[in-house]
Amino acid sequence: MSAYGLGPLPGTSVPEAADVILSETGDLPHVPDLPARGLGSDQVGRTAVLLEAVTVDRGPRSWIMTGRPQLLTRRTRDRLNRDLDELEEAWGTTVPDLKIQVTGPWTLSAGIELANGHRVITDHGALRDLTDALVEGVNAHIADLSTRFHTNVTVQIDEPLLGEISE
Repeated sequence: MSAYGLGPLPGTSVPEAADVILSETGDLPHVPDLPARGLGSDQVGRTAVLLEAVTVDRGPRSWIMTGRPQLLTRRTRDRLNRDLDELEEAWGTTVPDLKIQVTGPWTLSAGIELANGHRVITDHGALRDLTDALVEGVNAHIADLSTRFHTNVTVQIDEPLLGEISE
């Protein structure tokens, strides 16, 4: 029987979360989501760091697209790499199956603004670019995880704002 890790975990420690996940979730462990760790650890920030050729930073109201990587983007990418290193130490290099959760393109585009203050979801070209960057970034992340853990990766795409967007 498989158990699925849905939603964020309390705390800020990746090794502790890794221990709980491996002991409690059965056959399908997942990369932990720890939003209590601060800026960049929310759903949009964790997925935005995976984007290829599109960078975002925290603006006054929400995430905002930027022309080049900012300090927060670099910190969030570094945090993801350190998290994966810590998971590799905790779980070893062979995990038969692994699940990742990413925010889908609709929620992501509703949570990121363009430089002019409009949401990405309102601009068809920006939405297409964001979606393409998301697909490329998730594929690169899957390849990295497959190499690190010798695993089959399952991707869960979360769209928590889909109901609001479609109204």
